[in-house]
Amino acid sequence: MKNRILTLLALTGILYSCGDKGAKEKKEEPKKDYVVLNGHIKTDGSEAQDLYLLVDPLAVENNIIKKIFLNKEGYFRDSIQNIKEGYYILMNGDNKAVNLYLKDGDVINVKTNALSNESFLDSLTVKGNVETTFLTDYEKFKQTNFDSNIQELFSLNEAPFKAKLDSLKQRSIDYVDQYKGLSDTAKKVAKDDILYGWGLVLNSYPMAHAQIKQDRNYKPSDSYYDFAKDIDINNVDLFKSNAKYKNYVAQELNRRIAKDYKPNKDEDQIDYFIKRLKQDSISPYIKDFMLVQMANQGIFQPAPPYEQYQQGVLQNVQAQIQAFKKKNPNVKIPASATPTKEQIQKEYKKYLAEYNKFYDKSYNKVLTSVETPEFKKILEENNLIIKGLKKGDPAPAIEITKDGQVTNLIDLYKGKNLLVYFWSASSENTSSFFEDYNKLVDEFAKHNIAFATVNIDLLNKKDKWDLTIKEKQLKGDHYLAADDWDTGFLKSYGFDIRPFPRFIIINSEGNIYNFDAPTPKDKNLKKILSELTKTK
Repeated sequence: MKNRILTLLALTGILYSCGDKGAKEKKEEPKKDYVVLNGHIKTDGSEAQDLYLLVDPLAVENNIIKKIFLNKEGYFRDSIQNIKEGYYILMNGDNKAVNLYLKDGDVINVKTNALSNESFLDSLTVKGNVETTFLTDYEKFKQTNFDSNIQELFSLNEAPFKAKLDSLKQRSIDYVDQYKGLSDTAKKVAKDDILYGWGLVLNSYPMAHAQIKQDRNYKPSDSYYDFAKDIDINNVDLFKSNAKYKNYVAQELNRRIAKDYKPNKDEDQIDYFIKRLKQDSISPYIKDFMLVQMANQGIFQPAPPYEQYQQGVLQNVQAQIQAFKKKNPNVKIPASATPTKEQIQKEYKKYLAEYNKFYDKSYNKVLTSVETPEFKKILEENNLIIKGLKKGDPAPAIEITKDGQVTNLIDLYKGKNLLVYFWSASSENTSSFFEDYNKLVDEFAKHNIAFATVNIDLLNKKDKWDLTIKEKQLKGDHYLAADDWDTGFLKSYGFDIRPFPRFIIINSEGNIYNFDAPTPKDKNLKKILSELTKTK
């Protein structure tokens, strides 16, 4: 399928309804407070194809509105209560996506063949309202009429590139103008959306062109960015309602600030970023969004655990040794060239101290600069995830299913120490710990400690969950997270930024004993459990 040039997302439209003024007054039906999604998506039957996510592209965080599961034949039917009227995306892990306009009372029907990217769009039909039908028709229009893929477009020199892009933009606007049944308001928003998509592609051109031409010294003409002068980047209402506009503003602000930044020992990049947003009189809401985005990308990154740090150091040393041997085959490499475990542990402590100092300083700079309560709350929540729960902190609830009911795992083991093994079927490393985990359960069977596994992605595939437990002969107790990836404890325990599997130890009082326990392959885990249970 040809690459898409200007993807239309997140429009807002107005629908009209006409009342029936007959001689006899008809009894009004109660207004429905839900939208129905149903249809048939032909797939190959693989697990990767049977889950679709309904996504809100304007959500600041947690943009998944609903999980839509297909049955074995590819049929689905689901409903969403009290949905906010607007545009959404139905997509799966293979980036197959359907743009939808949803409001309470609608019944949306989707049919397509998902066996390939080409057949997905070619066979796609969506019914339910004119805005949704328009989005599908527009995607097909682009596929049919835009004869250049994105790489070919970016390979053009500046003047023909801009001329080509302008032509594509105008053809898109003409299509919207001529589309029957679409309200004038919806058409205006659609054309605005095309404009900001055009701006995004223009901003992407210099770097993409340099990469394609393999020319690091490439720079656009002095007048290249003049187009940006005519686009208002401080419209808060539009920023909240149009995803393409929001993406364009974020990209444009980052471009302007990065262009003007000069390294300064008295002012780091975070200081300059904050200063520029204030100097340019960017509205508090947009400014704070930019600061949260910067923090998520550059600050809220946890320090690697010791095992990962150690592996990285040893791999780097071995690579250097091999490179030296290649140039000096007759020189003997002393054993001291490879650092000892004690040396690595010492360096890791230094690294952690420096990391924590940088993190705390950077986080406080951003937090004190944010004014909007919504974004301040996001920063504070993310900070708690990064810092992790400390020893002695009350353990947040771990919502699991037991006998068809949702319950808190911690309540099931009151008075007992508990090691929880969180695992995901989609994680490549999960199964590598099962054997050592079983040995650990046997070794501590007579002590006051319980062992429980919690899976976070097989709630709707219990047969596979049961089969894994039986095949691996997993010991201890076994549970499923109450809502798979959307279960509340995944955020409170920092699973969105820490890798699977995870091992967490909770003491008999329900408090955190070890927030990031070593894996069963690490002998230190036995030492921690022995200390906890007072065994030798």
